[in-house]
Amino acid sequence: MSHSERETTTGPAQVRQAMIERQQQNVDQLDPVVGQRVRELREARAWSQSDLAHALEQRGLTWHQTTVAKVEAGRRTIKASEALALAYALQIPVEKLLDPDNLDQFLDANFFAGQQTELRRLELYLERRQREMVGSTAEQQRAIEGAGDGEHREEA
Repeated sequence: MSHSERETTTGPAQVRQAMIERQQQNVDQLDPVVGQRVRELREARAWSQSDLAHALEQRGLTWHQTTVAKVEAGRRTIKASEALALAYALQIPVEKLLDPDNLDQFLDANFFAGQQTELRRLELYLERRQREMVGSTAEQQRAIEGAGDGEHREEA
């Protein structure tokens, strides 16, 4: 195997690391889904972003209109305590912040697509290793047979 082939070889450890990195990317992409849901719930109550910030301040959070805007745009992560305060302010169960339809679409489109790519890379790696092993076994068998032929000629 050449040096360049070794650099591009994807083994189980590399595939596992790529899968972990992909999962982290998918978790990071969840913020816009939650932000969209916060906006939908706020707008359903005909509240402005300032109205929501004020309702959160009454529950002990120091949020401003700009904080609400960042959350809704997916540029700011929500802490667990903030999610709970949002749920109370919007008068919903906290799990409603993750709209099941949006979450399913998110998971289908992003998470599993990445997993399929990584699994295919692993399949290709295993197929290549199997071919290498079969080739190596065939070479060993020929070498054994060749050594056996040499011993047989000496006896003759």
